[in-house]
Amino acid sequence: MFEKFIERYENALVNDVIPFWEKNCIDKEYGGYFTSLDRDGSVYDYNKYMWMQWRIVYMFGEFYASEYKKDNFLKIASDGFDFLYSKGRAEDGSYYFALNRAVPPAIKSIIMQPKKPWTATLPAWKAVIPLGAGTRVCPPARAIRHSATT
Repeated sequence: MFEKFIERYENALVNDVIPFWEKNCIDKEYGGYFTSLDRDGSVYDYNKYMWMQWRIVYMFGEFYASEYKKDNFLKIASDGFDFLYSKGRAEDGSYYFALNRAVPPAIKSIIMQPKKPWTATLPAWKAVIPLGAGTRVCPPARAIRHSATT
């Protein structure tokens, strides 16, 4: 009954959505990702909002771990992870709300300050990236939801 819908959305994801973001979202000059893109891929806002940056790391990590795996997906996720972990954190270890394109915080309000944020384990996830098949670049969504409630 839903086979036509599944095929349609899977086709759009694999042939349109993923290639669009793969081609247009990477900031090759400063690192991180462009997330405010027009339909033609042009950037209309250069601020780097952390929640969207992490979503792209997660998205390409999941694509790499899926049946649609491409080696480039791991590089995109890993490079974004490195950028966010090194440039997106304040001195106290919390994360900025947004960064300017060239990295200084655009909006200095801090959004992640729980006792044990899920981001505290990011170095551990990074460590498993090179292990190959069956490893994950990012935690499953259920782990993020669980840690947000504890």
